[in-house]
Amino acid sequence: MSATAEVDRSLIKIGDQLRLSVVVEYPEGYEVDAPGTRVDLGQFGILDVETRPAKKAKGRVTEGVDFDISTYFTGRFVIPPIRIGYRDPAGATGEVTTESIEITVEGVGADEEGADIRDVAPPVVVVGPRTREVVVYGSIAVVLLATLVYWLWRRGRVFASPPAAPLDPWVRARQRLDALAASEIVRQGLCRPFATELSEIVRDYLLERFAVPAPNMATYEILEACRSHPQLGEHAGRIDAIQRGCDLVKFAKYEARGEEMRGVLEHAYGLVAATTPAPPSERAPEPEPEPAEVGA
Repeated sequence: MSATAEVDRSLIKIGDQLRLSVVVEYPEGYEVDAPGTRVDLGQFGILDVETRPAKKAKGRVTEGVDFDISTYFTGRFVIPPIRIGYRDPAGATGEVTTESIEITVEGVGADEEGADIRDVAPPVVVVGPRTREVVVYGSIAVVLLATLVYWLWRRGRVFASPPAAPLDPWVRARQRLDALAASEIVRQGLCRPFATELSEIVRDYLLERFAVPAPNMATYEILEACRSHPQLGEHAGRIDAIQRGCDLVKFAKYEARGEEMRGVLEHAYGLVAATTPAPPSERAPEPEPEPAEVGA
């Protein structure tokens, strides 16, 4: 068994492509590990690999691999010996190696003195007679522009309208219920998106109005919290009807009819209405304290 390596030339310019051919010859019945792209070629990188078809003659097989290689270094380099493993019909293993190859790489124009590749020259600053004036007036313009931007920013802060007062939880919940009732979800009878949105509205309302962390609770946990809440105990049945109706659609894949969706929505409206504080003008006046008796 034998292995040879040869190149199409031993003197190249930097960046030129070089063809390295590796040929292995072995008896029929042998298994050979052909060199691949991970072969060590020293300072040379592999650009392409082409495998030659195996040829059989007189009980021997000839295979070859052609490597297109290149380098961007100059000098004398050696392509190391390439190791090729094999296994004979009896199962014994071994390897053969090629000879090392010396390659000379020259720079572009190396035959001319001082004409090799050089670093890029640093930029040259050209200063004309008006450069100083441009710099001065440009700086003044930048300062004036910055002053104008700051003045406009301050003016906007002074005359900007105050932020709108946040909506009360019951107002926000009623607005979201109105939007849901007028949405395409209800018109088209899309019960699953309807149940998801309605459940979120009620859960958010319980959090904002009564500080019950309903968005992060399971349905049974919400009901337990409402039953023990001093302001929600009497409304636990209505909340149970809303959440269980929504869960039936979301998780049990129940197809709710239009009247069923409207019924659950009415329960949500009723919960918000029943827990909305009365306006100050409608609240019962507080009893005035009785005057103290003289001489008591």
